[in-house]
Amino acid sequence: MTGPEVETVASCGSCGNDLRARSRFCDVCGSPVRVASVSGERKLVTVLFADVVGSMRLAADLDPERLREIMNELFNRCAAVVQRYQGTTCAFTGDGLMALFGAPLALEDHALRACIAALEIQSVAGALSAEIVRRDGVGLTLRVGLNSGSVVVGEIGSGPGRYTATGHAVGMAQRMEAAAAPGGVLCSAATADLVRGATRMGPVVHVRVKGAVDPVSARELLGVEAGRMVMGRNEAAIVGREAELRRLAAVVDNGGESHLVAVAGSPGVGKSRLIEEFARRAMNAGVAVTLTGCDAHSMPVAFRALSRALRAMFGVDGLGGDDARARVLEQLPMRSTDAQILFEAMGLTDGTWPALHVGADGRRHRLAETMRRFVRRRAGRVVIVIEDVHWVDAASEAVLADFVAGPNPTSAILVVTHRPEYRGVLRRHGHLTMTLEPLDESLTVDLALNLLGRDDAVRLLATRIAGAAGGNPYFVEEIVRDLAGRGVLAGGRGDYRLARDAGDIGDIGVPVTVQAVLAARIDRLEPAAKEVLNAAAVIGTRFDRDTLEVLTSSGLAAQLAELVATELIDQTEFTPRQRYCFRHPLVRTVAYESQMSTHRARAHRQLASAIEARGAQDESAAMIATHLEAAGELKAACRWHLRAAEWLRMRDMSAARQQWESAVRLADQLPAGSDEIVALRIAPRAMLVSTELFVGADPANERRFRELRELTACVDDRTSLALAMAGRIMTSS
Repeated sequence: MTGPEVETVASCGSCGNDLRARSRFCDVCGSPVRVASVSGERKLVTVLFADVVGSMRLAADLDPERLREIMNELFNRCAAVVQRYQGTTCAFTGDGLMALFGAPLALEDHALRACIAALEIQSVAGALSAEIVRRDGVGLTLRVGLNSGSVVVGEIGSGPGRYTATGHAVGMAQRMEAAAAPGGVLCSAATADLVRGATRMGPVVHVRVKGAVDPVSARELLGVEAGRMVMGRNEAAIVGREAELRRLAAVVDNGGESHLVAVAGSPGVGKSRLIEEFARRAMNAGVAVTLTGCDAHSMPVAFRALSRALRAMFGVDGLGGDDARARVLEQLPMRSTDAQILFEAMGLTDGTWPALHVGADGRRHRLAETMRRFVRRRAGRVVIVIEDVHWVDAASEAVLADFVAGPNPTSAILVVTHRPEYRGVLRRHGHLTMTLEPLDESLTVDLALNLLGRDDAVRLLATRIAGAAGGNPYFVEEIVRDLAGRGVLAGGRGDYRLARDAGDIGDIGVPVTVQAVLAARIDRLEPAAKEVLNAAAVIGTRFDRDTLEVLTSSGLAAQLAELVATELIDQTEFTPRQRYCFRHPLVRTVAYESQMSTHRARAHRQLASAIEARGAQDESAAMIATHLEAAGELKAACRWHLRAAEWLRMRDMSAARQQWESAVRLADQLPAGSDEIVALRIAPRAMLVSTELFVGADPANERRFRELRELTACVDDRTSLALAMAGRIMTSS
């Protein structure tokens, strides 16, 4: 008898297994089911290509069946590594594979995860090669290439492996793989820059790649620094956090029983910089401070966060197993059972000890009590700092909660940092929670000047950076670093100067480091909440519920509540209309730019039609024009800009002239060849020239008048020319 048929709706991004309808985890590999956009999304990712060196030689030396066995085993092992670091295996070729890190779900440390995975892939390939040499007498070697950049991801075709990426970044990763040394990992400059400080790299080499005129820079990946994370380079001075530092110092000075202090805040708001300064001051005062942290790619590993904390507490980082165990027991003698439980949590077992029949609760209590005993043996106050506990593994979290809330309390202080979305047990046990808010504008400008220097030419740039960063110190640092990397700034930290005219800088964009952080926050939302956020991003930085309902209406109240709770948006008005704004302008930018241009254009057209249908078209003409322009409807947008200018002309001449300037810009983009287009080019120019009297001299009007004379001559439009000439006469008189 056969079992019932199971409806399958997609394939697992990690192993290719068919997924059951509405399943949350893959039945084969256990990976969480990720909701991927069939229509496509723009993502910032790191692409990994791995390829077998000399595959033709292997094919000649081995029986085809044996070669198939080897390749299957190799790619299964490689796919397991990709899955471990939350990557997605997109394609298997006859002798290689392609994987993505940062899609379908965005990962703020996508480049670091890809680097770790690349090194492990080389490790598992080396182990398999040794097995093959013993059995078959032939070796196997891989080349691996990495590149980071923006791609379009989505499903193409049908069957396993249909989720893939397209774009220049994919091709460059393949070129890196082709140029890598056998057994090596070659990173593009884009990837190397994203993991600076967290990895060990070889010197810069210049590689000739197909399709590039000049050689491109690349670096060999040699290793990953243990316990290092990319975010938190903390180059800037600490600004505006003295009140929080005093509160932390007061907890240390007051003595008493153990405390759990939580520092909460959005990514980049300054949690790590605050903790760094607090720890420095505490250590200078003679307090024993242990510093450690959690990271996203270690979250599935039980006791990983606790192991780091214990190793730091006992001072055994970098020691081998025997030396580390001996040092631990010198500081804290204990029974053999407790020692084995401790060493297993620390990853210091030697593999020969018998299995312990101790349940999870028993282990948790014993580990927490061991920590308390260690603290009691220390003289003076003890502070344990664990950053980023929103990434803590469940086993470590339970022990730490027991440590601060269990029986026999100590005088230790556990300080943790986390993001607003963290709802774990440590948050509930906190004695004191401090929430870091963004810096105000003046402090943000001060921070930018601290990084830029005091050159007169950069002071205005500091104000622009502060506006773009929205009070987030990390964003300020990354924007400055990005501007220096793009050649806008010359010099060094604290002594920059503008390398080009301020007017040529253009908009301050979102650095890829900041984009990765924000995209990861957005992708952690439930799909319905993410859809609402994306719709809001199309509307603008500020939006109201009524307008949002034009694009999405299903369960809107719950989704808006989730977005407010995760501090991505704020509600600014409750009555008579519910109005909202993005908590940070860069969140809106990342949400907007992640959407396919066709999807955005459709949404902009819907908004323009809805606003037009509501009435009050003259007052809303500028907004309608903006949405139509974003939708690619340039001719219609030009007409609405003209209508907006006409309505504004008797109310605000400067605003009216901005609308005419927009109409000129759009009309000039329209294909020439008809009297209608010529008329659209004439009308705003005539009004700009004729109204110069009301706003003062406008240097651009000389050029506009010359263009107007040529255009009016083409269609014999003497009326528009006379209007402009009259305005010029009145301006000059």
